[in-house]
Amino acid sequence: MMKLLLLKELKDGMKNYRFIIMLAAFIFFAILNPVMTKFIMPQILREQMGDLSEEFISSMIDTSQRGIIRAYISDVYEVCILIFILVMSGIVSSEFRSRTLAVSRLSGKSSAQVVAAKFAVFSIFIFTAAVLANFINYFYASTLFGKGIDATAMLKSGTLQGLYFIFILSLVIFTGSFFTKPMMTSLASLPPAYGIPIVGKLLDIEEYLPSGLASESALLSISSPDWLFTNILITVSFIALFLVISTARLDDVEFTGRRK
Repeated sequence: MMKLLLLKELKDGMKNYRFIIMLAAFIFFAILNPVMTKFIMPQILREQMGDLSEEFISSMIDTSQRGIIRAYISDVYEVCILIFILVMSGIVSSEFRSRTLAVSRLSGKSSAQVVAAKFAVFSIFIFTAAVLANFINYFYASTLFGKGIDATAMLKSGTLQGLYFIFILSLVIFTGSFFTKPMMTSLASLPPAYGIPIVGKLLDIEEYLPSGLASESALLSISSPDWLFTNILITVSFIALFLVISTARLDDVEFTGRRK
C-alpha cells in the first residue's frame, strides 16, 4: 500500500514538472553564477565605468572560488526557496480540490501514510538536488577560478542545504494542511521561511533555529561548531512536529474532501 503511494507521488512530481523545475533552478544558478562572474560582470563594469584593470575589477567582485560558491549559496537561499515554495505549495492543498485525499482514504490509506509518502519522495529529491547542484557549482568555480576549497567542505555544505530544504518542505506540508488553495499555502509559507533567518540574526539565536544550518553551510568549513549537532536535532524536531500536525489536520477531513 505504501509502495503505491510512493509511486503516486513520483508520478505526480513528474506530471506536474515539480522535479524538473526545482532541479533546473538549482543547476541554473550553479552554472550561471561562475559564468556571470567570470565573463559577464567584468564586461558590464567596463561598459559602465570605462577600461578597468583586472586588479580593480577583482577588488569590486570576489573572484575567489570561495566567493563564487558563497554567492551561489546566497542565490539558493534567496531565490530557490521562493521557487521551491511556489512549486511545492500544491502537494497537500491540491489534494482537497482534486478529491484525491478522499480516494486515498476510501482505499484504506491513512493520513499518516499519505503525508509520509509525500515527505519521503520530495525530501529525497530535494536533498539530492541540493547536494548535486553544490558540486556542479564547485566544479565550474574550480574550472574558472581555480581550486581553494576542499570537496569535503562542499559535501558538508550541500548536506546542510539539503536538510534545510527538507525543513522548508515540512513547513509547506504543514501550511498546506490548513488551506485548500496552493496560493494561500505559498503566502502562508513565505513569511516563516524568510522570517526565521531574520529573527535568528536579529536576536542572535540562529544556533537554535533551523536557519543556523543555512548560515553554517555558507561558511564552507570542514570543521563544525559545537552547536551544530544540537541545531540538527532541533530542526528534525520541527520537521517531526510539522508532519504530526499535518497528519492530524488531514485526519480531520471528510471523505468528500471537506473539513468536518
